[in-house]
Amino acid sequence: MTIDYGSDIAGVDDVDAALSFVDGARVVAEAIASRLGNVAGTTEDDPSNGYDLTLLIGSTADTAEVQRKVVAQAKADPRVTSATASVTMNSSTMTVSLQVGLSNGSSFSMVLDVSAARVAITEFNFQEAA
Repeated sequence: MTIDYGSDIAGVDDVDAALSFVDGARVVAEAIASRLGNVAGTTEDDPSNGYDLTLLIGSTADTAEVQRKVVAQAKADPRVTSATASVTMNSSTMTVSLQVGLSNGSSFSMVLDVSAARVAITEFNFQEAA
């Protein structure tokens, strides 16, 4: 089953300088990454949007709790049916690996690199539904 997830200008924390577009599952991936760089409660039309991972850099946050909140933000997207996360933290960066199931049966995995300045998608792999 094909579901159109739309298209958008590329970019997680700002628009892509070349104004390139993304579509399909990549739109969902960037939306999730954006949620993970937003401060909770700052999106007017969705106060549940946001868990700013950049604020955790250098902290002693509980990794299991961070993973739980990352999954909750991914699942808050209505296009997502399942999600799992793995988080690795050190003093100046964080790596988040996400596996996401989509409503059409497809899935993707992505890796986010998080610093005090930004959340960036460094790896994205799409798996079409069988």
